[in-house]
Amino acid sequence: MDLPEFEAQASEAERLGKSGDLDKCLALVERLKRTWCRDQMKNGILEGIRGNIYLNIVEYNKAIDCYQSAIEAFEAVAGDEREAAMERRLTAVNGISIALGRLGREKDAIALSRKELKRTEMSPPSRHTLTLSLCNRLIMLHQDTLQKGDSVYTEISDLLESLAPVLDSLGHEARGYTHCVYGALHTVLLDKASAKRSYQQAKKEFLIVNSRHLIEVEQALAMLGD
Repeated sequence: MDLPEFEAQASEAERLGKSGDLDKCLALVERLKRTWCRDQMKNGILEGIRGNIYLNIVEYNKAIDCYQSAIEAFEAVAGDEREAAMERRLTAVNGISIALGRLGREKDAIALSRKELKRTEMSPPSRHTLTLSLCNRLIMLHQDTLQKGDSVYTEISDLLESLAPVLDSLGHEARGYTHCVYGALHTVLLDKASAKRSYQQAKKEFLIVNSRHLIEVEQALAMLGD
């Protein structure tokens, strides 16, 4: 089996998983793993597909095990595929974070994100995504107690400020989502005026690319009385 055929088969496994044909999906993944047992990149991709399946059927511990196997495989990749493997590795980390959150282990998910952000081998777009994910988790976890000047607020503010040097180099979607996180933060702090400004900025960015997040922003603005 050559590379294009692997990619086609992996895409088919993803399609089967999304359509709910889990038995066929898992069987195809296992067959591909036997064929490519010595290729760490492909094994990581396949473990990620399997993790996504378990995530979707609410078997979160199995999903975490699969994502962890994917991470180990991606970390073993060297050479020309290394950079792509590290990007895929972060996707698996995000899968673990989602599974932890759904298991009610939000603090563990936050700790994982903090640990990952200490890594230097990460592209600016990936660091941006992970940073915003961590900010959102912190806001949601502490929404009833968050206040300006406290340690959690300071951490969130520092994380958001760390994105400033790369924000202009990212696309409208990324910039819009950043403004949404600012909007959520201001909303929790009951700073309605700042929240509206942030969501209005997000709306401008999302309108340019017809983002799927546009409806969410319009709903937030409606709640704020826009």
